[in-house]
Amino acid sequence: MPVPPPGLADPAPGLLHAASLTRIEGSTLTFSLSHGDCDRDLRAHVLEFDDLVVIGGSHDEPPAGTACTLALRRTVAVVALTAPLGDRAVVSASTGIRLFLNPQVN
Repeated sequence: MPVPPPGLADPAPGLLHAASLTRIEGSTLTFSLSHGDCDRDLRAHVLEFDDLVVIGGSHDEPPAGTACTLALRRTVAVVALTAPLGDRAVVSASTGIRLFLNPQVN
């Protein structure tokens, strides 16, 4: 797994990793969110800049006392950009690492 650039703050609890960018269609991005087995109310997020787009997700914590496995899940997420992606880089919110299109992964 790539190492995030130095100097980034630790991610906030509930921040989800954008695992892979699986589709770019006009101003729509499709990607996989990595999350725990008990993470609930998953939400995809996007933040746009002139030269890059940051994607990720968040979730609500499970109720106290909920027994969860350590299974890692991937869920497909879709976000709409205000304009087509063009040549802007796509970066994971949780790692700061640039993502490249990988249509084989979901």
